[in-house]
Amino acid sequence: MAVLAALLRGGARGRSPLLRRQMQEVRYAERSYVSKPTLNEVVIVSATRTPIGSFLGSLSSLPAPKLGSIAIQGAIEKAGIPKEEVKEAYMGNVLQGGEGQAPTRQAVLGAGCDGGRWDGEHVQRSLRNEQRSDTIWWCKA
Repeated sequence: MAVLAALLRGGARGRSPLLRRQMQEVRYAERSYVSKPTLNEVVIVSATRTPIGSFLGSLSSLPAPKLGSIAIQGAIEKAGIPKEEVKEAYMGNVLQGGEGQAPTRQAVLGAGCDGGRWDGEHVQRSLRNEQRSDTIWWCKA
């Protein structure tokens, strides 16, 4: 697209009809797929993280979902919002082995955010399961 724009920067006069038509299609695509602003803005109101432990250290008896639920509770308390306002929960877990199924769901339920509602109104949960801890990936611009 940048190449086509550079070729046509001086105007389409003297260019081939094929090139002009392709550029029109590119311009149409740019206009067609621009997202429209909405009133549902996403903001970060609080952030917490679990403590960093050591192998067989003082945190070894706590499973990751329990640590996650403690972090979620801390973030909610810090933000000063009711648990019912939480609509999405994202959790990164570097080593998931032995943590059971759906650790993010376990953490959300452990924090008391979901309330067991399964009528389509439950909290959306997602887990990033990679061997690195950069969960900032979930931030959307």
